[in-house]
Amino acid sequence: MIIWMKNYNIKEFSFIKIPIVIEFACIVILAYLFMGKHNDYLGVAICLLVLIQQIYLIYRGMKFFYKFVNDIEETMKLVQRDLKLDVKKSLQDTIYSKLYANLLQIQESKKVYMENQKKELGVIHQLISDISHQVKTPITTAKTYGQMILKCDKESFNIEKVFGYISIITAQIDKLDFLMHSLIKISRLETNIVNLQLQICTVKNILAESYVGVLYNAEKKNIHVHADYKGEHEVFVDYKWTIEAVFNIIDNAVKYTEQDGNIKIEIVTSDNFEIISITDDGSGIEEDKIPLIFKRFYREEKSKQIEGVGLGLSLSKEIIEKEHGYIRVKSILHQGTTFYIYLPRREKESENNG
Repeated sequence: MIIWMKNYNIKEFSFIKIPIVIEFACIVILAYLFMGKHNDYLGVAICLLVLIQQIYLIYRGMKFFYKFVNDIEETMKLVQRDLKLDVKKSLQDTIYSKLYANLLQIQESKKVYMENQKKELGVIHQLISDISHQVKTPITTAKTYGQMILKCDKESFNIEKVFGYISIITAQIDKLDFLMHSLIKISRLETNIVNLQLQICTVKNILAESYVGVLYNAEKKNIHVHADYKGEHEVFVDYKWTIEAVFNIIDNAVKYTEQDGNIKIEIVTSDNFEIISITDDGSGIEEDKIPLIFKRFYREEKSKQIEGVGLGLSLSKEIIEKEHGYIRVKSILHQGTTFYIYLPRREKESENNG
């Protein structure tokens, strides 16, 4: 019991000190009387005193135990009602405080869990809202032109017009397909369904595979892409997802660059990052609009005629930030835009130590 008591504030058990000292003294006196065969009345009196001491200890012990149980019960009621616990009560060095601190920790963990659940439900709700809003237009368009085809009779049937309708329907279906795939990728990242496989990759390979996806559209607009970098430039990222992020940004540059325009890609090394800069000489972005371009489904009025649904940059930002990097944008209206992609690098020294 004494060893157990050392772990807690001895003040909790101060009521035991004096009775134990008295009881020990009584036992010594009883032993002396027993061996010396002294007055029996004195022995009886001492026995009574010991009995009183035991009753006192039991009373104080029961009182302490009752208060302890009552305090715990009150605390549990607060936890059940999700009422805030008093941190000060967990700082004292007592049995109750130790348990109180554990309950406080459980309450905080529960709060974090509930907040995460609320956040995930919010993401799902927003995703459903986004999907329902975005699919409405292509579905309505495809349905309208489908009905127009069905209304064509044999006499007024025009094969060229029908093929035109079918072409519009196909384009809307492609838009829906792209939209759904992009939303699925974003939702998987936001809800942590996908665990990024971080590994050492070279920026050179990431850029090469990213550019392949936009090569056709760049050549179609006779856009000149200038790559100005040497070396491998190793980074610590998820290879496939980073290609997705970089591709979206290069693709965005191609879309907003005029016929016969230019795109320049450079790599700069800093202390902690390899920085990919992608510069175009397109229409540029107004300064107050720059924070909005990463918002899901955001598109400027002037870009409505350009193909896209406004998900590419949002997905790129999500991927890069998951990899502990970030994206910065600098733009001058009517002159062009530069995207800076900061990818975390792995130092050779740390690799060797690992």
